[in-house]
Amino acid sequence: MTTSNFPVLATSTIDSLKTSANGGKVETAEGYDIVWTDSDGNTILNYEVEKYDATSGEIAHWVSVDVSASEDKTIYLYYGKEDDTNHATSTGVWGDNYQAVWHFSETSGAHYDSTKNNINSQTIVVTDQGSAVGQINGADSYNNSNNYIDFGDVLELDFPVTISAWVYRDVGGNADAIFSSNFTSVFSGYWLYVNSSGALEVSFGDGGGTGASNAFGRLSSNSSVPSGAWTYVVGTINGTTLGDINAYTNGQLNNFGSTGSATVYEKVNAGTARLGYRGGSSARMGGIIDEVRISNTISSAEWISTEYNNQVSVLSFLTIAAEEEGSVNTAPNASTLVSPANASYTADNTPTLSANYSDDDVDDTGTTNYRISSSSLVDCVNNINIVAFGSSLETSTNDEDTTYTPDSSIGSDGVYYWCAQNNDGVDTSSWTQMGSFTLDTTAPTNIGIDSISANSSSQITVTANTAVDAGIGIHSTPYWFDEISGASGATDSSSYQSSTTYVDTGLSPNTQYSYRVKAKDALNNESNYSSASSIYTLANIPTFLSLNGGNQEITASWNANSNPAGTEYYIENITVSTNSGWVSDTSWISNNLDCGTSYVFKVKARNNDSVETNYSGIASISTQSCSSSSGGGGGLPLGFLAPPAIPPGGWLVSVGDGSSSSEIASSDNRIVSLYFRVSSDINRLSISRYPDFHDAGIQAFQSPIDWDICSSETGLIKEDFCPQGEYTLYIKFYNVFGRSSETIEQRINLKSAVNDNSATYRLIKYPNDSKVYFLSNGIKQWIKDEATFNILGYRWSDIEVVLGSAVYPTGPDIHESKDKYNFTSYLSYGSIGQEVRNLQKLLKALGYFNYPSITGYYGNVTTQSVRDFQAFYGIETLGVVGPKTREKLNSF
Repeated sequence: MTTSNFPVLATSTIDSLKTSANGGKVETAEGYDIVWTDSDGNTILNYEVEKYDATSGEIAHWVSVDVSASEDKTIYLYYGKEDDTNHATSTGVWGDNYQAVWHFSETSGAHYDSTKNNINSQTIVVTDQGSAVGQINGADSYNNSNNYIDFGDVLELDFPVTISAWVYRDVGGNADAIFSSNFTSVFSGYWLYVNSSGALEVSFGDGGGTGASNAFGRLSSNSSVPSGAWTYVVGTINGTTLGDINAYTNGQLNNFGSTGSATVYEKVNAGTARLGYRGGSSARMGGIIDEVRISNTISSAEWISTEYNNQVSVLSFLTIAAEEEGSVNTAPNASTLVSPANASYTADNTPTLSANYSDDDVDDTGTTNYRISSSSLVDCVNNINIVAFGSSLETSTNDEDTTYTPDSSIGSDGVYYWCAQNNDGVDTSSWTQMGSFTLDTTAPTNIGIDSISANSSSQITVTANTAVDAGIGIHSTPYWFDEISGASGATDSSSYQSSTTYVDTGLSPNTQYSYRVKAKDALNNESNYSSASSIYTLANIPTFLSLNGGNQEITASWNANSNPAGTEYYIENITVSTNSGWVSDTSWISNNLDCGTSYVFKVKARNNDSVETNYSGIASISTQSCSSSSGGGGGLPLGFLAPPAIPPGGWLVSVGDGSSSSEIASSDNRIVSLYFRVSSDINRLSISRYPDFHDAGIQAFQSPIDWDICSSETGLIKEDFCPQGEYTLYIKFYNVFGRSSETIEQRINLKSAVNDNSATYRLIKYPNDSKVYFLSNGIKQWIKDEATFNILGYRWSDIEVVLGSAVYPTGPDIHESKDKYNFTSYLSYGSIGQEVRNLQKLLKALGYFNYPSITGYYGNVTTQSVRDFQAFYGIETLGVVGPKTREKLNSF
């Protein structure tokens, strides 16, 4: 059976253990390079140095070893290495079960306890302190009169307890006290002493009685403790009965007689602990006491016997082999910093650390140990608040930069501290405070478009907010501008730039462009894009203003100068201060003029942000002279001054299929189909929500026409919200001479507030015909099967039966299962038309567009559907159909 952590005494005088200055091989004056290892030659054992003489080479060490009664144990003693690290540890030898261990080698001052309890002497009155010849090294001698050592009232004893000591009695016939604690009478406390007959007594009591009453228990040994010789005495108390007390002399159990009750009390309160004196009794030590130990366990008979055999003759217990020469291991050098540099920044939350490993021993290979602390460099060395630790895989034999990378994130942004230690497999260097670094994974803030302006019809200037970074600071080229409309000529910044301003050139006039910006810091932490800002380029000034005059009217026409369709123009007859209002046509008739009179005109344009151009150059022309009779040279055309002819049955505006009219029409949708009954000379019309037509333009006549009752000007959708209620449309018709009809009013009751995706179509069928048609902009398309009808989300209740006389041009059939859409336009909120319809169809088929019907209007529902589609495919959720979204849609 193996006994663990047995304190083996190793004493010897060996020339090699002298210091090199005294002809030996030990390199440190304190003997720090004398080290005990286990049988593997590497594992340093716990050991205590009781004595080291650098001159003679004498040692007295206590070494904690695993021992066996049946098997020899080999341990090694190393020396001769330059090492100023003291590897000895008394508390490592004398573990938690030891309450006090005193060696008595101190020749002055206190006698020190080798355990962690630090029960050191308070009073010493002895004949010789530490200089008497002890069983092991020095000891104290007592005069059998008034000598003692007092350790104070700090030793708490209870069951179980083992008390041991080496004693040397000067003469026989005296009662020699060895140890007592809380002794107030012969019946109290613990005590170990030799009575006048020379027997060892082990006693325990609570002071509750006198004489041989039932207040104490005392056991004597059956062999005497002789005078003039060293004796190893041990007493153990393991319970409340006399049978729980044992006495040992020289490693043998020697119980003889006992007095006192069969039962003693369980506890004696702590009291003053003394050596050489048993309280107020006459028992005083005459002789020498050495190596006293108190423990809170019961030492076994084998343990006690082994202690005696080891300590009575060390050289019989230990066999010292011949000295072997070997290389002396040198501890590796302290780590030195490679990277990251002190006070540096990183965006890597698993940062790679690198330190230099070097060792003066050529054949050593080892590792570098690393730690990262979240609080300070001192805490890193002291292993406090460690967020990551590990070792390099392997280093070279001499000098190499090692690296360590944590397996997981060290934490959130902040300052971190790292330290390192080199290990050669035998020895380690001290921990080195390498430095700090700041983890910064946060992108800059204050990201956005500060301003956007159209400089011309081909150039836009975008200015970003100045980015802010709370960490390392922004990059030297921090800003990236992104144009997302995909409109003609648009470009991105194509790389990061230093300036907060980006100028985009080569653009098209009166075209909307949208920009967003992102920024990065010096560690390339990149922000998200900002929200987009949009603006229209300026319109070009109209050119080639030309005039064509009659008697009382002048027709002005001009060139759009590359402005796109829908650009609005304002033509003014300067002479009489009349104007066209804002119209999308490139011609206008100024009428009711005087014959033979000169008139001057000018024209300007505005973009869709209502930013106006300058006027074009002026143009002038004179009306023709008036003739006194009709039909004669240069006279007015027949009917020139007459208003439009009133059609049979009068002017009529109807909502729906044109078959009937009512003063107040009803509609579920904001977009209605208007039918007109007019005379044959009508070629233009104007529609407004206001009786003065201030929001209206003049456009070519057609019937029917789809019109948004919440729109302005040409019926384009410009308002998001169209509340339910009654609306009035004001309509005028114009003949070929520009004469207008009276104002015709049509009241419409919008029955529900439809704010998005209002239908721009009708579903129709003819009597006695099962075919259902999709009708939009006067063109009908046959929906070929019920599956397509359902995919498109149509409702059967929406189908209208029209008269057989309602004739419409026929467009291509609709068969959803075969249609593949090709998206080419930039689509966003407010867009209308067939491509929007196709977008809604595809999104409905993919499960993103859940509105009941396909409307052709890009409103809130369509915007959210596009965002859901973009989120699923990892596209930035702007809700507009730009290049990346188009590319994905076209892949289906």
